Amino acid sequence: MAFAAESDPPTLTSFSIDKNVVNVGGIDQTIKFTVGAEDASGVDWSNPDTKLEFNEPSGKSYYINFSVEAPHVASYTFSSDSKSGVWSVGEVMLRDTLGNYSFFYAKSGDLGTDTTVEVIGGAESDPPTLTSFSIDKNVVNVGEIDQAIKFTVGAEDASGVDWSNPDTKLEFNEPSGKSYYINFSVEAPHVAQYTYNCDSKIGLWSVGEVMLRDTLGNHSVFYAKSGDLGADTTVEVIALDTDFDSISNCDDTDDDNDGVLDVNDAFPLDPSRSVDGNSAPTIAIEGAATMTLNIGEVWNDPGVRADDNEDGDLTASVIVINPIDSSTPGSYTMEYRVTDSSGITSTVTRTVIVIQPLSSGAIRFAAGQVIELPVIGTALTAPNGDALVVPTTATAASINVTGVTPGGSGFITVWPCGVERPLASNLNYVAGDVVPNGVLAPIGSNGKVC
Repeated sequence: MAFAAESDPPTLTSFSIDKNVVNVGGIDQTIKFTVGAEDASGVDWSNPDTKLEFNEPSGKSYYINFSVEAPHVASYTFSSDSKSGVWSVGEVMLRDTLGNYSFFYAKSGDLGTDTTVEVIGGAESDPPTLTSFSIDKNVVNVGEIDQAIKFTVGAEDASGVDWSNPDTKLEFNEPSGKSYYINFSVEAPHVAQYTYNCDSKIGLWSVGEVMLRDTLGNHSVFYAKSGDLGADTTVEVIALDTDFDSISNCDDTDDDNDGVLDVNDAFPLDPSRSVDGNSAPTIAIEGAATMTLNIGEVWNDPGVRADDNEDGDLTASVIVINPIDSSTPGSYTMEYRVTDSSGITSTVTRTVIVIQPLSSGAIRFAAGQVIELPVIGTALTAPNGDALVVPTTATAASINVTGVTPGGSGFITVWPCGVERPLASNLNYVAGDVVPNGVLAPIGSNGKVC
């Protein structure tokens, strides 16, 4: 005779906090959360997923495990560095010894009315405020010459805005919706810059949001769609057509229609000035245009070859601008420049990304790539060796996410597949980081987490 395993999750029977107000101006203060719970197979108090979510005034979450021995207590200690204001319990998560789990939410009243702690005498917790936002151009014509636009912001904060933080940034969107995140200059005025070229999409680009962090980690987000940034939040990109022949400069071989091909014209946008019969030098990159370099390695430049129809081999005249710092992870742009005897200059660039080497078998994902992780129906192995399958009744998944030596700054978001990606991220990183984070994510209607 076979018997099915008990599948009822634990139930919460009590919840309390021993203090609702603490003053951290003198000494550290510890508060205790006590819970009572029942389960037929027994609550697994030693499971790291049996825990409590406790939130700063800014929304930052801390997860605290309960003591294994009764009474089951989770403790948190405040110091003078803790944020002043109202801290709140978000939820209590319980697992039993068979892996069944349940959630009890403060906002749903599951924990009663005693779910907050007021901290007095701690660190400032107010996030930065935006005082001004502007764009220097609302229309740009793209052609042979790159066009740069500048976004300037003003902000105030009691502890100071952390302008060097990679999360202090601006979201800028193509007409298709693809987003670019641009950091601001550290020195005032605080400017974020974006440069358009012939590869840029034609149409209306728009600012999505401005994200600010202060030196204490408090953060705020200001949205264009909510009017936080004012009415001046778009840039129209138009294909430049200097000679009005209905062919954009990016596709036209003679932009100014002076009879001299652009490749032979030192002044391709001015029909009154041309350099006929003298072509610009060409530079060919040896090796790949984008290369990676492990941190600490010596950079060996594959070099370039430069030729000119009139002057011949100009390789020896190439000027190399090399900003690479192999001790610091990040993306570096090398420039190769050569000028011929007629004063015509050509340049090419190579991108070198300094990274920490990956472990064997690891792969890298592209920026913006979405990975669908099947959860429902996935075969798992329990700690005791039993084979398990995630049931169709599962509603959430506990996932460990780690960013390993990325080539640049960015973020990772985990969300239920089948719905729009949320604006909030679960993990932020900069070039060369190794950053882990535990995420409890709802499962999408298709049984997957994205």
